[in-house]
Amino acid sequence: MRQFIALLSVLLLSACASNMRSEVASFYETVPQTGQSFKVVALDDKKQGGIEFGKYATLLANEFARLGYQHTPDAENPDLVIRFDYEVSNGEDRLRVIPDSHIGMRYGWGIGMHWGYYDPFGVSFFGRHNDVLPVTVYTRKLAISITKDDVVVYEARLANTDRDKDLPKDMPLLVKSLFVDFPGESEKLRRVTIPKNPQ
Repeated sequence: MRQFIALLSVLLLSACASNMRSEVASFYETVPQTGQSFKVVALDDKKQGGIEFGKYATLLANEFARLGYQHTPDAENPDLVIRFDYEVSNGEDRLRVIPDSHIGMRYGWGIGMHWGYYDPFGVSFFGRHNDVLPVTVYTRKLAISITKDDVVVYEARLANTDRDKDLPKDMPLLVKSLFVDFPGESEKLRRVTIPKNPQ
């Protein structure tokens, strides 16, 4: 039974891993009109000119171009300047509860019968027993700030928690998540889910 629960835990975690879930929030009064020229620069000056930043900036520029803005990376005075930053945490240990799929009866301390599979190392909720699986998760964050004539006109931020620390691999989907339902309702957190392996 313990082997079955371990296998079930892996399957459940794999199912969760098939989608990317992020929280996105945006802030603006008016959204910049499409058709305007723009370039992407680093919010953190230390990242400007770096190869990694350049790869991510290209992903961001492609999304803005898809929306109808004109990418002019070499322009000295584009209509819009998009400042971009990203980071990933060092990891945080958490406990994930995996519900037990076995339905039966067990007797425990107290009066009455309890539904679920008895496991002294599990956690029981409402009489149903569960396994606890330790996992390490990483928080990845993105932030953009759009200025026009040196005035900030749009801001957005994204937070995503995942067991995978590989930021370069997931950056295309993280950037795409930032643009789901763009520009989004101002000052309202929205949850975005996209498949990691779209068909």
